[in-house]
Amino acid sequence: MKSTIIIFIIMIMSASVEHAQSVDIFGYFEPQCNGIYFDDTYYQFHSNKLRLDLKSTAIANTEIGADVVFLLYHGKTDWNILDFLPEAISSTIPPELYPLFEFNYQDTLYLDNVYARFATNRFAFTVGKQQISLGTGYFANPTDVFNTKDALDPTYEQPGHNGIRMDLLLTHRLSVMALYAPIKLDLKNSGKSLRMKLGLGHFDLSLLASEKQ
Repeated sequence: MKSTIIIFIIMIMSASVEHAQSVDIFGYFEPQCNGIYFDDTYYQFHSNKLRLDLKSTAIANTEIGADVVFLLYHGKTDWNILDFLPEAISSTIPPELYPLFEFNYQDTLYLDNVYARFATNRFAFTVGKQQISLGTGYFANPTDVFNTKDALDPTYEQPGHNGIRMDLLLTHRLSVMALYAPIKLDLKNSGKSLRMKLGLGHFDLSLLASEKQ
């Protein structure tokens, strides 16, 4: 998987070597440091996150993008969720089942988004792992069935979803969006969404129909 990601990055950068001005490279570095005092012992758990975003518009009317995320953990990375639950709950779990509640933070490297988008003045077609945003709704958005907001950090970045999306601009402020997010070969349980949006003054009115397991 890691080699596939690296090869993909090289392909994006190589495809645009003659149009270097069309390649945007940006991102951020996010360190987190945690101190945990548990059972008369002090533990440290830290993470370093590097996000690298690449976007190319070297091909006319086409945007190709990829967001690569590196996550490195150090300190105490092995935990058991039962250690953080009240004794009244954890004591009901038989000792032989304790391993089922163990979890480990492991270094990861993955593509959060990787997509291609073809667009004209009135039509856009996007395919690949992409961000799906159905409005702002900073704390909660009941119409957004594809994303789960973190109540402690509701404006944090949204994960990518595999999907096929089409946007059609009918008039200046009237548009239609159709989205299909497949789950393997299961057509019935795959995500589907159809939205019509109309702009009126300073407001947008949307009629939305969505289905997602």
